[in-house]
Amino acid sequence: MNKLIRLVALLWLLPLGAFAGDGPVMEIGVTGMVCEFCSAKVERELWTLPGVASVAVDLEAKRARLVMVDGQQPDETTVRKLISAAGFTPGELKSPLGSIP
Repeated sequence: MNKLIRLVALLWLLPLGAFAGDGPVMEIGVTGMVCEFCSAKVERELWTLPGVASVAVDLEAKRARLVMVDGQQPDETTVRKLISAAGFTPGELKSPLGSIP
């Protein structure tokens, strides 16, 4: 029964990713994260940016990926300030602003 509930939840959430946006993308390093709570804190901060379609923070890779609504551009300075406000250190901007490949 538990597996069935997980499957239904997954299938319900899966279509949401299709509408996450296909605008500009920014990937930035984040150092200092050591647990899931850390990555969740960074993610919460980044969701406050106007025009964000999706945010994914990868704890193992120490990276945050922002996908913006088409027509919106993420501001690197603001992203760095939000990461710092969460208590972590923003790193190298690996992915230039552009569309999702």
